[in-house]
Amino acid sequence: AAATAAGGVTSVVDKKRGEEVFHMAVPANEEYRLDYVTFATLFKKLTVTQVLEVFVALVCERRIIMASKSIEVISSCTSAANALLYPFQWQYVFIPILPKSLVDYCTAPMPYVCGLLDVYVPLLDTMPMDDYMLVQLDKGKIFHARR
Repeated sequence: AAATAAGGVTSVVDKKRGEEVFHMAVPANEEYRLDYVTFATLFKKLTVTQVLEVFVALVCERRIIMASKSIEVISSCTSAANALLYPFQWQYVFIPILPKSLVDYCTAPMPYVCGLLDVYVPLLDTMPMDDYMLVQLDKGKIFHARR
């Protein structure tokens, strides 16, 4: 007999082994949340280990800045990173593309995920910031800044 729990988790007892087997799937009523997200760009730009590092930073509610010279890459990767949390949701500031006029928002004391064009990254060194993760998407590198 199969039992379905909240969140689309189905539990079935394997009669041959006598073990309970779990199958996880996106609930039908919430599928739309991931319809427009692609992970392809994120995994092209970063290694699996680096994606896991970003995931850990999200779960630990850190400040994350993703930078690239391409707005499309930034937007795709910030959205994909946000979707990594599914079925959970990011509850803090999420700005896929941060314009130059708002770069000061990176000094905010609360957790955030922001996308930033590469040309604005040097501005971060002039700001009073502590403890954030900078993901250089085009270089495939992650920097942890702690002051």
